[in-house]
Amino acid sequence: MARALVYCWMCACLYACGVSWLEVPAQCGVPPRRDRLWVGLSEVDITPPIGLGLFGHGPESRISTGIALRLRCQVFVFSATSTFTGGDELLALVPCELPAASLYLQRAIADYVAKQHVPVTARRIALMATHTHFGPGHFLASDGYTGPFSARRTGLDQRFVELLAKRIGDAIVDAYWHAQPARIGWAYRPLSGLARNRSVAPFLHNKTLPPTLAAAIRAAPDRPDLAAVDPTLSLLRIDQWDVARNRYAPAGLLAFYGVHPSVVNNQSSLYTGDLFGYATRRASELIRAQCATSSPCDAFVVGLANGIEGDVTSLRAADTHREARRLGEKLGGELAGLWSTFDTAPTQAFDTAGPFAVAYRELQWSGATLKDGRHLCEHPGQGTPAGGGAADHPTTMQIFAATHAGVHATADEDPKPCGWPRYPLIGIDPKAAPGANYPHVAPILLARIGRGTIATAPAELTTVVGTRIRDELQALLPAPSTKVTMVGLTNEYLGYIATRDEYQLQHYEGASTLYGPDSARFLSQQFGCLAKHMARLSTADCALGQPEIEQSIRAPYKATRTELLPAARAEPERVAPSEMSSVVSLLDYGGERVYRVWFKGPAPSEIQRWEDLTVEVWQEQTLLADGRGTTIRIAYDGTASEARRWSASWVAPTHPSTAVCGAQLRFAVATPGGVASSAPFRVDCTLPEASGVWP
Repeated sequence: MARALVYCWMCACLYACGVSWLEVPAQCGVPPRRDRLWVGLSEVDITPPIGLGLFGHGPESRISTGIALRLRCQVFVFSATSTFTGGDELLALVPCELPAASLYLQRAIADYVAKQHVPVTARRIALMATHTHFGPGHFLASDGYTGPFSARRTGLDQRFVELLAKRIGDAIVDAYWHAQPARIGWAYRPLSGLARNRSVAPFLHNKTLPPTLAAAIRAAPDRPDLAAVDPTLSLLRIDQWDVARNRYAPAGLLAFYGVHPSVVNNQSSLYTGDLFGYATRRASELIRAQCATSSPCDAFVVGLANGIEGDVTSLRAADTHREARRLGEKLGGELAGLWSTFDTAPTQAFDTAGPFAVAYRELQWSGATLKDGRHLCEHPGQGTPAGGGAADHPTTMQIFAATHAGVHATADEDPKPCGWPRYPLIGIDPKAAPGANYPHVAPILLARIGRGTIATAPAELTTVVGTRIRDELQALLPAPSTKVTMVGLTNEYLGYIATRDEYQLQHYEGASTLYGPDSARFLSQQFGCLAKHMARLSTADCALGQPEIEQSIRAPYKATRTELLPAARAEPERVAPSEMSSVVSLLDYGGERVYRVWFKGPAPSEIQRWEDLTVEVWQEQTLLADGRGTTIRIAYDGTASEARRWSASWVAPTHPSTAVCGAQLRFAVATPGGVASSAPFRVDCTLPEASGVWP
């Protein structure tokens, strides 16, 4: 209905001006050409109820008890024409603050969108996970990722899959119907000081390195960990046509950067987007401030997807929420600065029309054949070092791994099994290990959007793997789309993909490469086939027995079902907050000065939407903070004797220059049953902050 109304308005304008569509004058409020790019943007909160298992720290991952930062997805729908008829001319890029992607979820989203009569198909949806370790994993459709080796609370929850599919699907529908003619521009900048390579030994074990990486190592021989990364920050700026102002106005940005965003360690049990969550919020804040006077952009959307990050971790000083905020705000500042170069640098060019092209292919990984006749392993599995976790966030399963890295099968095995020298995790045959099944169907995608190309992979690529594939694609694709951005963790999750040389050492990334030492070469060949197809080159060597897999994905792997979400209710429980405690000041984990209050509220099973439990901080009649921002945390502290006990914490800006110092403040907690306010409290900015980590 919304799009029909827009078109009716446009037709009225055209009639009034007495011209055809292709001749629309500027004063009619419509850009003059039809053959231009259209873009729709949207954002949605996907934070689930508490009680789900957090994914990313193995069996010692916590069960969620609250929120430090709400989880969100952003949606960017692109169309090559204004007709929006679907097919190849549509693409939805969806970065989400999730630990991984899932083809099962991607299909569920596509099914939901189709029921809303929006022609964005599964082949044109790129679900891109940021890889936060503080999001739930119960939408992953295999016991390899929802079993006891990966999470403390296990199982595939169909209701949770449907919840995510609806929320993300509604955001795609919203972006589709609110698309406008747009101009876009790509910008790139090397970014240092945020990332380092955590697996230098396997990186240096590569017999050859891509030229850019080899040069970086030569330039910094004393710090190979800082050189062995892809430093590129890539950004796609989007301005939409503003009919009222008869010009383009800022609408959003989609950025890509390769780093594990998992700053916070597994002592926390709070949902958070971690480093990337803070980065998008800071960038949005800065950009809205920049454009507030000239072109208001209150609905500005900032999306951030992960790049080449398989062996890359954050350059952090601590494993705390405070450090995640510091690094995230630094990255957010870089995003805002790169975005603004379009207004200050004449070399930054916008595109209003193509090129626009999308190529998508679903690959059968189990036993796949390479061009030289070699095969990937039929049975996916992990090596023993995978149980010990990565070097920057090891797990207690190092006890079973015997050593942190480098556990090999014996050299005298004859015949050598597929995956050699991988020694199976805990010495168990992967074909028989409980929970050792993993996805065997996973897609890749290429999208040319203006002067840039993104390539999405269903795994975490090591720096050498991602750089090699990117360089190969840039050589195959024609100008002007020779600048390729690699994106991992998209549409499915196959763990890691390391080079053959890295695989031989069997450190964490190599031991977590599911389909054996030739996985990187297979991925490279398949991307090459997509690029040749897009560039209209010969694909005679691409008949590799990899047909498109069109059928709907219906939990095809061994996935144990569970029901963790509370049952749906027609109306929320009307439990009023009560028994508000006095507000206390304390040093929280990581040395943050927080003000905390305890209260009684709904039982966790009664919370279906976080809008039904809101926490705010007020200074008289001025709202200072609420749960949608970055400074309020909500946690369930209930016990058997106090089953409805919650806490709310506010991270105070305690620098003496802030306006809140000495001001009288109060907490306000609201539920469908009522509102309660705390006793007044004051922020004491003279209190010292902790310099170290407070456990």
